[in-house]
Amino acid sequence: MAFVASATASSPLPRSNAARAWRKSETCPGCRRSKQPLVKPTISLSRAQAVRSAAACAQINANAKANGLSERLKVVEANAFDFLRDQLDAGERYDTIVLDPPAFAKNKDAVEAALRGYKEINLRALQLLRPGGILVTASCSYHVSEDAFENLLHQAASDAKRPVQIVEKRGAGRDHPVLLSLRET
Repeated sequence: MAFVASATASSPLPRSNAARAWRKSETCPGCRRSKQPLVKPTISLSRAQAVRSAAACAQINANAKANGLSERLKVVEANAFDFLRDQLDAGERYDTIVLDPPAFAKNKDAVEAALRGYKEINLRALQLLRPGGILVTASCSYHVSEDAFENLLHQAASDAKRPVQIVEKRGAGRDHPVLLSLRET
């Protein structure tokens, strides 16, 4: 599942390039398995930063080069929790943040710790957003319900002292079917 939230104080969602790009995409970031781009190449990208694992960094750099975006994309290999904390300490602010972590709850016993992790990463992201910024956040943890995820987002927004409105919810794309007899697929 994925949520698109706007950190705004009751004004309507700004229609930034990032918001338009998200609306044009077909899958949630935490659930896609295809090689189709999440953001279709109709937007103008002024500056972007990606924080991923080493293997993902190599693929992102290759894709950026193939699409002529290498000069406008900075790829960082880092622990996302540490990176977000460091960016906050440095006073950085962002217009759009996309959180696409791996599943934090691989089984029912891990749900409590997963909720704490999801809350922390979303709290830090909300603190880094400029007013009116867009947070696209996802969870691919089957054991974390949509209600629990929405509740932790509410708690994170409250702790960040940021009014947030959910503007869209998404699920898995067509390339990620779910068997009715085995919901965790």
